[in-house]
Amino acid sequence: MKLLKIVAHSLVGVLVVAVLGLIVTKFFDGPLGPLPGGALRSGEVVTAAVDDWSFVTDVELIELQLVAENQSRTIGIVFDDGAAYVSSTPAAYWHRKVETVADAWLRIEGRRYPVVLSRVQEPARNAAIRTVATAKYAAAITPDFFFFRVESRALDA
Repeated sequence: MKLLKIVAHSLVGVLVVAVLGLIVTKFFDGPLGPLPGGALRSGEVVTAAVDDWSFVTDVELIELQLVAENQSRTIGIVFDDGAAYVSSTPAAYWHRKVETVADAWLRIEGRRYPVVLSRVQEPARNAAIRTVATAKYAAAITPDFFFFRVESRALDA
């Protein structure tokens, strides 16, 4: 019985630390690995429009923050057919907000890019991007993944 109490207290302690950790990450400048973080605040802001996103070909992970929220997350990015794409799944919540406000920030290798995200609707285009993503990440990107095209956004003056 005493062992059960010790295990129960330990589990409660771990749970409290985990919850506090998730709350604290909301105040950080960006995500902490897989844990969502606060708004992206640091890094040089790239004000010039990006016409060539090919530099993301070898970039594994980036940080994404929607303008409509003060939370950021770590996601993958792919380059295909002259454009950059980020992915989401139906289980992720952030993609639903893009339907309302498509403006976002990407932080790539320490630089922040103002962008607009637009969901790719064409099945053939989704399949082509999925093929590139599967090869890049050496993992099957399942059909429930969908993609957003990344385009530069002008900053308000």
